[in-house]
Amino acid sequence: MWRKIWQWFLIVGLLLAAGSAAADEGKIEALQEKSYSAERFDVDIVVREDGSLLVTETVVYRFVGEPFTFVFRELETDWSDGIGELTAAVDGRVYPPGEAAGQVEISGQNPLRVEWHFEPTRDTTRTFTLTYVMYGVVRQEDGSDLLRFQPLPDEFAFPIADSTVTITYPFRAALESEPVLTAGSGIISQSNNQVTIVAQDIQPNQTMVIEMPFTAGSLISAPPQWQQNEIFSQSLVPVWLISSGAVLLAGIVGVFTLWRREQPHIPTGRWTIDSPPGKLPVGLSGAITATGATPAWHHALGTLFDLAARGYVEIEEIPKKGWFSTTDFMLRQIKSEEGLLPHESGLLGMIFTDKKTGRVSEIKMSKLRGIISSTRWKKYSEVIKAEIKAAGYLSVKRQQVRRQFYIIGALIAALALVSFVLTLIVIARTGAWPFILSLALFLTGVMFLMAGASFSPLTDEASGIASDWKRYFAYLKDVTKGRATVTHELFEPYLPYAAAAGILPNWVKWFEKQGKAALPPYFHLTSSTPSQGFVAFAALAASSTTSGGAAAGAGGGAAGGGAAGAG
Repeated sequence: MWRKIWQWFLIVGLLLAAGSAAADEGKIEALQEKSYSAERFDVDIVVREDGSLLVTETVVYRFVGEPFTFVFRELETDWSDGIGELTAAVDGRVYPPGEAAGQVEISGQNPLRVEWHFEPTRDTTRTFTLTYVMYGVVRQEDGSDLLRFQPLPDEFAFPIADSTVTITYPFRAALESEPVLTAGSGIISQSNNQVTIVAQDIQPNQTMVIEMPFTAGSLISAPPQWQQNEIFSQSLVPVWLISSGAVLLAGIVGVFTLWRREQPHIPTGRWTIDSPPGKLPVGLSGAITATGATPAWHHALGTLFDLAARGYVEIEEIPKKGWFSTTDFMLRQIKSEEGLLPHESGLLGMIFTDKKTGRVSEIKMSKLRGIISSTRWKKYSEVIKAEIKAAGYLSVKRQQVRRQFYIIGALIAALALVSFVLTLIVIARTGAWPFILSLALFLTGVMFLMAGASFSPLTDEASGIASDWKRYFAYLKDVTKGRATVTHELFEPYLPYAAAAGILPNWVKWFEKQGKAALPPYFHLTSSTPSQGFVAFAALAASSTTSGGAAAGAGGGAAGGGAAGAG
């Protein structure tokens, strides 16, 4: 009986051991990494009498692990006249064109990509052969016919155990000096008209470049086409440089001449203007001093503070709801718009109108950014432009000149784009130097456009008025820098003008440091001390001012190279 029991134990143990071994084998197989390497990467090169190369690459790949279904080779065509007569084979069988297993897919130009497709393959070796002709490789350089070629790829992620590169050249060609490897390493040997390079244990991306100088005229009688194009391109460099310089110079002269001839002639005043030089509304006084007499947000902000001083608007600090909340303010319209100028009424309509509910009586200052950056800004800007025109401040002739700047600039910029596209088309022939002419045209167009944007459309009389207001705004700026004096009583009366001048935060902070000026009555605080009130007001100034506005590689110089891999 004990014998039978031991027999059963033996049978169960053997079954468990067999199952464990099978499981372990499965695990090992599952964990086996997918990898590949090249046992050989041989390249046979025949230098033909026209300077082209007949190249045959023979690569023996070893595949390990998960199935492989393709191998690719990318061929660079730089420093050559292109590639042709290409055939691809696997294990001696030439593959026809196509994308299915047993076919080869050829695509691209530089690089030209060759991709062998085959049935799933694992744990075996296969031999891939690629034959092609690379035209125009031998070049004329330093008084010799120079062969510079890169037989191995630039980029490959697999090791190569052995590589033999054989270069056969015509008997009539005479080497001027010993062949040299300018990249990579290997043992070079010569026999009659043949050079052989043997290399071993080549690591990924470790390429090889060989140079062989032949006696001038012994291989080619004229440079290859790509080199002729390069020589032609270099001969035109002075033409492109001179043409580009002439375009820029003509543009500068044209802009300067047109600008100087039509710009208003205003006597430059050297005296300081320390009080408003006229009775222009605040927003209007700011707009006519702007580039192109175009209104911006700080001009509207000046109008807003002027309306507050006149009792149309009040500003109240909103208490913070938490430690991390930011200071915000509530704007309220407390008086109807009756009797206001169109741009003043337009500003209030812009601010106190909600898209959903229509006209409102109050709005948070933090919401102004979205209003000003939208199309609603036109409710103020277009109206004030109309008022400037109605006041007779705009010169019809100067407006026409401004449009001329824009039209000329746009036409020249369009011409720059056309020349850029044409250069892309003929770049193989002319090189990249014509791009400098495109750049010169583009810069000239930009000069005219910028001149149009900054050209004043004002009449001589309006320009004189604007000049006075600019000097007054300069005085306000000097006050904030401590270069001019002002009494603390003028803090509030001059505040709208400081806003229109774009220096509202600095104006508030300067008076805050002095500790004498009183806050405007239309500004209501939740802070407990005047000092805190000034801090809050400075925050208002800063937030409102920023709320918006008018809206070379290892094979360098060598033909060949490219990339290779599998997957």
